[in-house]
Amino acid sequence: MRRISILTMALILAAQAISLLVAHPSVPATTLVELLAYLRRETTEVHFASAGPGTNNHIAMELLKAATGLNLAPVHYKGGGASTLALLSGEVKLGFALLPTVLPHVRAGKLKAFVVAGRQRFPGTPDIATATEAGLPGFELEFWIGVLAPKNTPAEIVAKLNRDIGDVLRQPDMQALLQAQGAVPAPGSTEAFAAHITSEASRMRELVQRTGMRTD
Repeated sequence: MRRISILTMALILAAQAISLLVAHPSVPATTLVELLAYLRRETTEVHFASAGPGTNNHIAMELLKAATGLNLAPVHYKGGGASTLALLSGEVKLGFALLPTVLPHVRAGKLKAFVVAGRQRFPGTPDIATATEAGLPGFELEFWIGVLAPKNTPAEIVAKLNRDIGDVLRQPDMQALLQAQGAVPAPGSTEAFAAHITSEASRMRELVQRTGMRTD
């Protein structure tokens, strides 16, 4: 069983949290292709909303910048609420945000939605395409929620916890609750979760090195 650090070991991947790329209604685009074309025409740096350095929406936009070569720069706000207000007011034109935070504003016509950042469409928003479907192949970013245990936890306890937590996550009521929070249940084996953490840590390290992204 693979250890994640000297202090913890993986138990189970609980869920993947979904992010949504949104823009202020003043942005003259209705599809991702149109949005990217609009951003490429801009002669100055385009600012995007961030909930703070190193937060999920900051990382997602840096990944978009790396994938497209767009001239984007973050405006860091103090949390997701403040960054959403900046988007709603038009203070900044676009950004990624966790789905439950902005979906009501999309449904009300106060923000435009372009893509979800996941590998697949989110069940709660089947009308919103993935980035790959919308014209940006391979753009995928899902923020995971998982359970860890102290190092040296006996293998039989790890196995039981993985099994029991997985059973709860597979219950329809729990799946509905997570979906309402913009997340997709993703239970699996302890080994799969450990491999996922290692893979994502490597991918984020490479992104930071490639973009020079700062988290302070």
